[in-house]
Amino acid sequence: MKPTILLALIAGTALASPAFAQDQTVPTEDTQTPSWSGSDIVVTGVRDSYAAPKTSAATRTDTPLIQVPQSVQVLTKTLIQEQDRRTLGDALVNVSGVTPTRVDEVLFIPPIVRGFPAEVYLDGLSVFAGNQQAYDPNSLVGIERIDVLKGPTATLYGGGIGTPLGGVINLESVRPNDKAGGYVAMRAGSFSTWNPFGDITVPLSDGIAARITGEYQGNDSWIDKVKARRWSVQPSLSFRIDPATDLLVQGQFSRRSNLEYSGLPADAALAGTIRRDAFPGSPIDQPFTTNDIRMGQATLRHAFSDRLKLTVSGRYYSSVIDEQGSFVYPGLFPTGTVAPRYDVFPITMRNRTKEATVDANLAGDVDLLGGGAQAARRGKLRLDQLLQRDGSVRQR
Repeated sequence: MKPTILLALIAGTALASPAFAQDQTVPTEDTQTPSWSGSDIVVTGVRDSYAAPKTSAATRTDTPLIQVPQSVQVLTKTLIQEQDRRTLGDALVNVSGVTPTRVDEVLFIPPIVRGFPAEVYLDGLSVFAGNQQAYDPNSLVGIERIDVLKGPTATLYGGGIGTPLGGVINLESVRPNDKAGGYVAMRAGSFSTWNPFGDITVPLSDGIAARITGEYQGNDSWIDKVKARRWSVQPSLSFRIDPATDLLVQGQFSRRSNLEYSGLPADAALAGTIRRDAFPGSPIDQPFTTNDIRMGQATLRHAFSDRLKLTVSGRYYSSVIDEQGSFVYPGLFPTGTVAPRYDVFPITMRNRTKEATVDANLAGDVDLLGGGAQAARRGKLRLDQLLQRDGSVRQR
């Protein structure tokens, strides 16, 4: 009896073992396969664009361009970088109705918008009567975007040189962020052009970040004897005081020097008796025009709520301009001469400017005269009902 019982137990164990192994190795429908990651991976990308859907320069509030009753054109940082625009005059060729000023020509000539002078603003504040050349934003490396407001803008920007008729050209600077990074680059080209530049951002601590942009350029010109040298350094420091308040401190230190060119005498140029690339002055005796700028700015932003925000900006601006030029007085050479001779008159203008500006802006979002989000939703609903009733309107 005992051997028989032992054999039966052995046989039963042998038959049960495969079933037990099968239960351990083959998962059932309710068993989940282990994953190498405990959470989903989300990849976020930002698409650079030439278009800007909103502007804060036209109405002093963040407003969609389609809702601004004024002609506004925005040049984004992507457009400026991909076209390799180095000066404000180079970038403004993209704007219709604007005649930019060349930095190697007469100093005190602002850009022309729709036939009238326009003012140049930096981060919503004017700089030395808004004159582009007197301010001379040497570098576009530290510029995030350029908003061009065409037509009268004196309601929001006062009655300076260009705002009553021409308009405003507002340059918006880059702001430090909480991500470390940047670049250093070198650009070289014709006319002995050398142009190193860079942009570096460094987070210092939680809520504090620093950024510095800089550029140097030395170049000759297609105009004989004309040369230019310029450099610019723009440091900035941002403080996140609390979730509703931040402070931005900015600075700019720049210098430009170039041999100023006043143009050719029209009669000789049209007659072809003078080279188109000639410098009609005395490059040996004429000193370079220099423009030195020192500027500091602080901007405080505070949101009392989602519908009420305060912005206070203050700037100190100092410039030293020594303009050294010459111009040709036409019509003084003898008639019939093969090589015309002109009298060259020198011009010297020295300017010392110190300017302090404070601007406070309180913006509130209120429902007035049936406006607001609810009225907008009701208007959209009525439009959708109209389109449903009239198929021809929907097709158009």
